[in-house]
Amino acid sequence: MKKILSIQYMRAVAALAVVLFHATDKLGLGHIGSIGAAGVDVFFIISGFVMWSIASSRESFATSFLWNRITRIVPIYWLYTLTLVMAAVIYPAIFPRLQINIEHLLFSLFFIPHYSPSDGDIHPIIAVGWTLNYEMFFYAVFSGLLFLSAHWRFIGVLAALGTLVGIGALYQGSNPIVLTYANPLLLEFAGGVVLGRLYELGYMPGRKSALFIAALGIIGFSLSAVFEPSHTYRIVYWGVPAFALVAGFVIFESRRSIGSYRVLEKLGDASYSIYLVHPTIIAALASIVTLRGSQAFPVSFVVISLAAATVAGLCSHLWVEAPLNAALRRFGKKYTQPADIKFNALVQQS
Repeated sequence: MKKILSIQYMRAVAALAVVLFHATDKLGLGHIGSIGAAGVDVFFIISGFVMWSIASSRESFATSFLWNRITRIVPIYWLYTLTLVMAAVIYPAIFPRLQINIEHLLFSLFFIPHYSPSDGDIHPIIAVGWTLNYEMFFYAVFSGLLFLSAHWRFIGVLAALGTLVGIGALYQGSNPIVLTYANPLLLEFAGGVVLGRLYELGYMPGRKSALFIAALGIIGFSLSAVFEPSHTYRIVYWGVPAFALVAGFVIFESRRSIGSYRVLEKLGDASYSIYLVHPTIIAALASIVTLRGSQAFPVSFVVISLAAATVAGLCSHLWVEAPLNAALRRFGKKYTQPADIKFNALVQQS
């Protein structure tokens, strides 16, 4: 897949937007940075787009596709989850609100949606990992349809995600798995897939249209920040603007090259690490300066949080995430490629 710089830049901005949200929320000023939470919606749109583009740019099969996704998401997530658990066991006073049991740990590690014993909400031990439950489920659905041609795969993905959302609209219970895997947020992945298919087919409007579409996304986010609509309609007030924003920049880059900014590219590469480590960084900073003190200079606290999370995320990416991913992908090539060849032979015989 050709590297799309605008995707990298939007990853960087989305990650820092989430940091902004949690930093202001830590101060009890979540309404000020609430729009930053929409960085997750941008990530979901990007994920759908990138997965479609990867699958369409080269011959892909479920084994290698899933292995590459697992090596991208799981190792560092497991490492930081287990590190947090060990820290909480050894120094429980530092994590007074964190309650952990074996079920909670296993469900967290294997991306199974469940109610946390800490606060009763649906999230794993690393609370921001709730988004990874969606990501891994989308990867599973997508990989299960890779044996189809692009045309039928496109229809299959949209049909599967649309059906699940329809089931969720009718569901009245409280099962966390159904509430997650039949959530309207799945439509954001579908939106990314639609954009990826259009990009693949070359159905891209001109540069002026691209700028107009991106502007609509920015306006949509701005309006949601002003009116603070109900969380029930997140797919509308954040999902639609996120789609417009990503689509606008992708379309623009397809019509005209954009400048290469190494800092933003590196931040895009490190966006996953920034996303995982920033809650701990913010909590540590808040405990150092104390919340009362940080409220006296909220702008400084937020700026320091952004800077510290960025540095920690970059270090995590360079020294932990990237080496782990590279080692596991080299290991996986020995086993996934033979499996793919056998699968390809079976498909051709059928």
